[in-house]
Amino acid sequence: MTAWATAALADLIGRRGAEPLLTAPMLLPNDRYFPDPWSADARGVKLVARRLLTYAGLGHLRVDVQLDGEVVEGRPAAWFLGVDNGVCAFGVDASQLHEPEAIVGALAHEVAHAFIAVHGLAQGDDSERIAGVATIYLGFGVLTTNASYLYRSSGFQVGDLAFTKWSHSASGALSPELMSFLLAAVVRLRGGSEKSTVARELETNQRSLFERAYGELDANALARTLKVQTLGRSPPKFVTPPPFSPELEVVTAPARANAGQNVYRILRTRAGLFALVATVIVAPVASIGAYKAGVSDVIALAIAFGCGVAGYVLGKTRHTDYCSACDEIFTGPQITCPKCGGTVVATTTERGFAALKYQQLDD
Repeated sequence: MTAWATAALADLIGRRGAEPLLTAPMLLPNDRYFPDPWSADARGVKLVARRLLTYAGLGHLRVDVQLDGEVVEGRPAAWFLGVDNGVCAFGVDASQLHEPEAIVGALAHEVAHAFIAVHGLAQGDDSERIAGVATIYLGFGVLTTNASYLYRSSGFQVGDLAFTKWSHSASGALSPELMSFLLAAVVRLRGGSEKSTVARELETNQRSLFERAYGELDANALARTLKVQTLGRSPPKFVTPPPFSPELEVVTAPARANAGQNVYRILRTRAGLFALVATVIVAPVASIGAYKAGVSDVIALAIAFGCGVAGYVLGKTRHTDYCSACDEIFTGPQITCPKCGGTVVATTTERGFAALKYQQLDD
């Protein structure tokens, strides 16, 4: 498979030249290369796409972002819709907007599709794999190598119950091993000065694969295979670009972070608060009054206890409703969360929601 990838890279170089491979900035997921502020909506996606198109030499194109709120299992975070009348269109899965690493990696892959389409580079049945190779050629390798396999773990707590969840996601048609190999090959050809920086930005698994491939590769042999000259020095110094102004871009169907996703209205009772107030404030006053009235200590204690119980019972009838996804407080009978845009599918208690999350973890 490495032979196929090397041949595909050589074909790109033969048709478009070696300059992007050797001199394009090696994009890293930080503010230096992406100075535009990220937001989990169409505007944020548009700015990333615009930035990537510019790096790919397609900065003359405008951007159309079409968000899709339908949740489809296994669907990529973004997809290329074509170029028409100077507008490059992308579809984006709105349910994945909360994962910027996946969005950026997927967009880098789709911009490679746009690069291939604009320059008339036939893709055939290997279109997805060739687009993966093109991301390496364009300097997007760190972004797409990371996106080829993302592992995340997180925890949350509901009341006294704590949970941990894990997620795995993959992007692109090439394996993390092959992407790491290609990335290592390019860093070798560019003189090796970027090795430490690139390795530091890679996911743990990809970093190990990259460093192993880098150690096994010979720059001169690669240069002969790809018919290029190694730099033998650092690539040209990268100048941080200014942020883009979004006003002239095309944006359709803006969406919030959880638009199209199911959320729950969680009932948080005020039982604990009311019981505390009744026990700390009302009970002592009632007990003192009973004591002054000559009531026995046992009855006074019973009155104090009763105040706490009464506060708890009253508090159970009062509650604050909040969104399960973003903790936004509902101020009325809304069917969508005013903050994250999630669709309310049910109302439950904190304990009921904890049981639901536990069941999902088991599944």
